[in-house]
Amino acid sequence: MEVAAFWIGLAAVIIAGSWYRSRSEAQKHQTFRTIVEKTGNVDEEQLRLLITPPRSNPWEPGRGDSYRFLRGAGAILMFLGGGGLLFGGVLLLGVIFAPSPSGNDGPGIFMALGFGALVLGAGIFYSSRFAEKPAAESERPGPWPHKE
Repeated sequence: MEVAAFWIGLAAVIIAGSWYRSRSEAQKHQTFRTIVEKTGNVDEEQLRLLITPPRSNPWEPGRGDSYRFLRGAGAILMFLGGGGLLFGGVLLLGVIFAPSPSGNDGPGIFMALGFGALVLGAGIFYSSRFAEKPAAESERPGPWPHKE
């Protein structure tokens, strides 16, 4: 029964988030229609601010943040996985050339964890292809003048 309640609660949160997002988009479009009806012309700057308002909270995710996060996390995990494989390989060479009477599972564990991290990092890095890419450098607002 608890499992069903968990999944129903999760579905309710996802549905509420989707509904809020669709209502927010509908409100933006309605505001744009009202502006066009009253003034008869479209100010591009006003339209740009309406569609993509500036972020008031610097911790709020913006365009391209998930892309950058997935790229960075994937690269870090791939390097950690490669390091784990390398360390496990060095340990394995030590076990091969200097065998001990007791069984040594250390190299196998390091190599398995390293391979797992490498594959997970590659998957995360690849999944960044499906995230929204950041705006081009010339389109990014910032405090400094853009190079032209």
